[in-house]
Amino acid sequence: MRASLVGLVTPEAGEILFHGVDLRRLSRFAWKPYRGRIQMVFQDPFASLNPRRKVGEIVAAGPIAQGVLRAAALARARDLLRLVQMEDAATGQYPHEFSAGQRQRIGIARALATEPELLIVEDPVLALDLPEQAQLLALLTDFRQRRGLTMLFVTRDLRLAGQLCNRVAVMQDGAIVEQGAVGEVFRTLRHPYTQLLLDSIPGRGWTPPQPA
Repeated sequence: MRASLVGLVTPEAGEILFHGVDLRRLSRFAWKPYRGRIQMVFQDPFASLNPRRKVGEIVAAGPIAQGVLRAAALARARDLLRLVQMEDAATGQYPHEFSAGQRQRIGIARALATEPELLIVEDPVLALDLPEQAQLLALLTDFRQRRGLTMLFVTRDLRLAGQLCNRVAVMQDGAIVEQGAVGEVFRTLRHPYTQLLLDSIPGRGWTPPQPA
């Protein structure tokens, strides 16, 4: 699903409506104006970052492709890296020189560089330890609130969905089986698969969020 939303895969049927435009029907050329408006933070930041390019160039690549002058794009990259709590020196380093959490921050900075309206985030904290998870989730929450971003958060952990999302859609075998406001879905549990996901959460004492 998320690959379809950023134009990496073309679905065989259905609609992908963005401001009333069906993205599924667009040609590769017609997709170009939407690439900056819809960005993605991938689950595996190391695989999605070019190991041969320095971090500053990676973050600046999107704006440069959109016609922003290189110097301005690199300056913007430095600002964004500070925003995700990275040191200025990071611009001159390569992805392999950073931890998994730092690489994920670089991926977030790259996604924000084109000032998107829709940010698709694919389980970005899956491989991180708990302190790093909390910091990264706090960053994403802050960006969403301060920048007015629409965020599509893809996760296998319903606790994260409960913390970050206003609405949730539960998918099983590629089909949506339940959707609605987070508190409502977690309280009613109309579908057995939703209950199964909740039961799989390790530990005890977690309470689903209540509806506003």
